[in-house]
Amino acid sequence: MSAFQFCALLSPLVLGIIIPFLFARAGEKEWSVRGRLKAFVGLLLFWTLLLAALWVGSDEPFSRLLSTLGFLGAWSGFVVGLFHLFVGIRLPGVLSQILCSFLVILMVGTLFYFNPILEAAEGGSPETFQSRVDLAMEWNPWVVMAYSIFEDDLLTHRSLYTRTRLADLPRIYPDWSVIALRYLFLAGAMSIFSFLSTLVWRSKREE
Repeated sequence: MSAFQFCALLSPLVLGIIIPFLFARAGEKEWSVRGRLKAFVGLLLFWTLLLAALWVGSDEPFSRLLSTLGFLGAWSGFVVGLFHLFVGIRLPGVLSQILCSFLVILMVGTLFYFNPILEAAEGGSPETFQSRVDLAMEWNPWVVMAYSIFEDDLLTHRSLYTRTRLADLPRIYPDWSVIALRYLFLAGAMSIFSFLSTLVWRSKREE
């Protein structure tokens, strides 16, 4: 595994923790929307340059760099939307940050804790069982990137094989572009909800 691929696969977890931290770094009055936007764009630019520098020293095709950047851009938007969702339901910034980071870790780590969830569905309807398999695959950005972008099946690695039953099951790997569009849609929906919630909250305070 090249340094570029390693850093790319690590990116969803790193960005998913740093982005909420940047958005909740200070009190709302001190940390303006413009300041948050600048920090967010700066982080994405830095990470883009880092991945580009690592790609130059690798043998990976340019298409993988573009796919990686496109997917991570959508993923970052999803994390921002998730933070806004928690803020929109009037949770404090620090608590929103913690919840975002926790959900990101859950999404990245489905391979390591989904065995009991799959076992609980055994004996039930095939649709229910398959939906849980799809859930473990499609909502894990690590799995999506590894297979769809780098053509690397994580479930065949010996270090993971004994930890997850997904390796023994028929499965369809999701395409990164489809998942990226889902992230963007959810990001927009959650951000709109947060915006409308803020307007309603302000109007009630002014009454």
